[in-house]
Amino acid sequence: MHADVCGRAVVVGEEANAPLLGGAMLAATACGLYASPEDAAAHMYRPAKRIEPNPEASAAYDALYAKYVKVAAAARDISHILVDEE
Repeated sequence: MHADVCGRAVVVGEEANAPLLGGAMLAATACGLYASPEDAAAHMYRPAKRIEPNPEASAAYDALYAKYVKVAAAARDISHILVDEE
């Protein structure tokens, strides 16, 4: 779905818990094992698969987004009603 919405390929890593891997990369950098977070990522991240966008789904999401932009612009001046003002 992410690839379809963005209209771009998405690369999924082997690690199911990406935040933990990111924390480990930062810790390894802080401990001096790697010169930078980018260096740590180059050594610690392993891509598992690449997901290409479905052109039909991407087109549908683009059309929905165009509608959203129009609705958001039209509601801009009255959206303050949704805020609970005290």
